[in-house]
Amino acid sequence: MKKIEANCGSCGFAENEGIGEVRCAESVRKPADNKAQPQPESIQQTIEEIKAIRGTEIYPIEALGEVLGGAAKVIAAHVQAPVVMAGQSVLSAAALVTQGHANVSRGNIGVCPTSLFFSTVAESGDRKSSGDKLALAPIRAFEEERINEFNTKKGEYEAELTAWEVERESVLRMYKRKNKVANYNKEMLENDLRQLEKIKPKPPTFPNIVFAEPTPAALWRHYQDGLPTAGLFSDEGIGFFSGHGMRDESKGLMLGELCKLWDGSPLTRTRGAMGESGVMSGRRLSAHLMIQPVVASKFLGDALINQQGFLPRFLIAYVESIAGTRFLGDKTPANDINTNQAYTRYTQRLGEILETPLPIDEKTGALKPTLYTIEGEAYNRWVSLHDEIEGLLAPEGKYHCVKAMAAKGGEMIARIATIFAFIEGAPKVEAEHISRAGQIVQWHLETMAARHSNDEADKQLHQAASMLEWLANQSGVIESVDFKNLPSGLRSAGVARARLKLLEELGYVEVVEYNTQDKPSVWKVCVE
Repeated sequence: MKKIEANCGSCGFAENEGIGEVRCAESVRKPADNKAQPQPESIQQTIEEIKAIRGTEIYPIEALGEVLGGAAKVIAAHVQAPVVMAGQSVLSAAALVTQGHANVSRGNIGVCPTSLFFSTVAESGDRKSSGDKLALAPIRAFEEERINEFNTKKGEYEAELTAWEVERESVLRMYKRKNKVANYNKEMLENDLRQLEKIKPKPPTFPNIVFAEPTPAALWRHYQDGLPTAGLFSDEGIGFFSGHGMRDESKGLMLGELCKLWDGSPLTRTRGAMGESGVMSGRRLSAHLMIQPVVASKFLGDALINQQGFLPRFLIAYVESIAGTRFLGDKTPANDINTNQAYTRYTQRLGEILETPLPIDEKTGALKPTLYTIEGEAYNRWVSLHDEIEGLLAPEGKYHCVKAMAAKGGEMIARIATIFAFIEGAPKVEAEHISRAGQIVQWHLETMAARHSNDEADKQLHQAASMLEWLANQSGVIESVDFKNLPSGLRSAGVARARLKLLEELGYVEVVEYNTQDKPSVWKVCVE
């Protein structure tokens, strides 16, 4: 992306590569004597240049490594979607399969899970579903296998439970008969019932590990009757944000539970009914919510979501559409992604992890993940990245505008680095894992900071581009009396003058006449 700078002579204009020569007015107080029309190609190029000023950083796909990065590139190419979207999908899937097996310790700072929350913002038709389906394929296959097993185990469980209930009833009847003949022993009955409870059949765990729009009660039930690890994944995130769990009466509780799961804190529940209360620790959740921009605006602007700390736990990516470039002429119909080496390496690795038994405490159902400790050179590298981010949180720092999110940047780097190490089969977190994770997190912080800081500037630049486009279709000259003819949103004298001032500073228009109050009254395009 070319950067437009103003540094041409005394006028402060620049000669900008690719948009033609900028001519500075020799005397801005004299009426224009040159009525030449601007060239359409040059003007259009200038318009595009203005619209591209903000731009975005290139997603560091190589930082994902051979397994995850290779799969992301193949998925993006196959469905013809932006690579950042595929990157979000494979990294969130990797977090889901890793979180039950690995925790991470950052020196003496503390232990945290490897769970991650992602949100991808993209327009309808940008192939969110297609890419996410491929990234989640090994997880869906695992779920399908568990569903088939569940149906078989459910029948076996019901038969075993019936037999157990018959045996328990038999013991009770025996002691009732003994009671009639004064041979009843309460302690013996209690002991026999305790022994029966130890061999009571346990129901099979719920097969699903991924859900799209849970309620707080559904979350609790999943962790009580299912696996202690789960994923909140949806390629239409509006279902979650408009679902029962996010209604006014339950939103606060829902957000609180999700924040606890990201933190690795215990879930607690207090109810009046017997057996409905409890505490569950050692549960994990990763998330990837794919949403459209209109949903994102509501999501990002929600006071409760922001103030409760839910949003800062997300790694958010705004995806620029590539619609209009997804031609099929260069694709070979015979190519099957399921035979692609990079993609099969990814699916096989995730499948291996999913088939590995989770380290679960049989008494509590809590996960007991292996602890990966960041130490030595890796720790020094992590501290360096952490402190670099921390320094940019100051009021004058570029991350101050996304302080809540950036404050978690160091922890997110540690989590992602551990995921890289685990997925790649490394025995410990190395410095290169930290560096690669740092690239991912810093990309998110850079793009969110730029987006936050430049929202108003972006609006102004787009308005300036609209004004320049209007001028290109007119005479190339505008007088203050013509403001009423400008496109909607630019007709106010204050707005019009401000946007013309911006175009002047960027070197695209020049003032050619002032009014009696010494205010600019006539401007002309100075791009040829």
